Amino acid sequence: MADAHMGMTQEPQVRLRLSVEARQGIGLLALSVLELNEHIANSLEENVFLEHDERDLRRHPLDPDAIEMNVRTESLLARMQRSNVGIAGGSYGEIRREFPFEKYMTEQQTLEAHLGGLLAQELRNGLDRTIGEYLIGNIDAAGYLRIGLDEVAAQFEVSGGRVEQVLHALQACAPAGIGARSVEECLLLQLEAAGQADATTRRIVQEHLQDLAAGHVAQVAARLGVGPGDVQRAFDLIRACDPHPGLQFSDGHRQALCPEAFVERDGAAWVVRMQDFDLPQLRLSEEYLKMIDDPHIDPQAAHYLARQLRAAQGLMTGIEQRKSTIFQVAACIVARQQEFFDKGIEHLQPLTMAQVADQAGVSESTVSRVVNGKYIQTPHGTLEMRSFFHSGVGSTGRGPTASEDVSSQAVKHRIQTLIAEEDPTHPLSDQALQDALAACGIELSRRTVNKYRKSLNIPSRAQRRRGG
Repeated sequence: MADAHMGMTQEPQVRLRLSVEARQGIGLLALSVLELNEHIANSLEENVFLEHDERDLRRHPLDPDAIEMNVRTESLLARMQRSNVGIAGGSYGEIRREFPFEKYMTEQQTLEAHLGGLLAQELRNGLDRTIGEYLIGNIDAAGYLRIGLDEVAAQFEVSGGRVEQVLHALQACAPAGIGARSVEECLLLQLEAAGQADATTRRIVQEHLQDLAAGHVAQVAARLGVGPGDVQRAFDLIRACDPHPGLQFSDGHRQALCPEAFVERDGAAWVVRMQDFDLPQLRLSEEYLKMIDDPHIDPQAAHYLARQLRAAQGLMTGIEQRKSTIFQVAACIVARQQEFFDKGIEHLQPLTMAQVADQAGVSESTVSRVVNGKYIQTPHGTLEMRSFFHSGVGSTGRGPTASEDVSSQAVKHRIQTLIAEEDPTHPLSDQALQDALAACGIELSRRTVNKYRKSLNIPSRAQRRRGG
């Protein structure tokens, strides 16, 4: 028993000591460029070793005159040269570009700050708070957890049960449904919080969501052996839930949307260029470097300066690593999405974070942090890097969009196009949409076509009919 108690008290101390640098790197990677700018500004005020390098002449990306780009990392260059991705070479270069200001505006999300404040009140143990912060960093804007608990447990060298306990504490935070790993779990968390998760309602969420969408009250009642009224009541409760609880944390403020990577054609290749924006260039203070080397310095002052120096060096290294990692992921995306850059959204290919993680030599959680809230400027607009990841839909290998697999996002775009071009007096049925997609080499069931149409908030054929 004593040994068990000793293990419980020692683990947080060891884990926290080992994870300080990792936590700093994880934190920087999760920040948007504007948040990083603010973090650097605060560090310049608080750390005596950090100085703004006044020789830095780079310009903000919204300056229409020029953009400065810097891609330094020879090991990364060697890695990407083995793929089909072009890389902008050299140290700094300039190109001219038009920057319409309205393109670089987006809604500011505050979900992470909200959850962090609530979790700090719930968890007293330092390691548990650290795990909780890591989980929060892997929750997307809709409120879903995008990392496996086993991976988190391995990262912090703790049991999966401990990570699950932290997740349960996180899921207890408002709004209900936050931190779910599936739509079903999200709905159940909300129903449980409202005291409405009776056996019938739970089974409908777990087994009959498709029937719920189709309104099959009688069929579900027969399968569950309950009355139609019970099923209808459960349907109403489930429909009242919010499947995207994180989206309510857009606070209405507008902030600049700054792409951190640019994709451009250079001859026959697409090249990835990185942008530093108006991040201050940092350097170490010569004055304090001399002071810390003084053999007559007071020991207490030497200890303070040593901590400040390590923090300053860690920040500078972390900024470069952040940039390198974003570049790696962006380059892998471009390598996998050549058809999209050449031809547009209908040619977006299926892509998973596991594929990019494998090619870039990083973990899936790192890829998730990179693509969440980071933007890439493409010939087809400024896009969140997360938007390049979609599941695949089987193809027959026929038609203008045929390939082994087609991105679900590309299929949805094709459905939107077909409906936009339809005769409003004779709108297309789901069967007609299915036939039109098949003619393009995309084989889907009518049920899947129906699901995609509804996910796009496109009304049924009868609701779209006009005149005639």
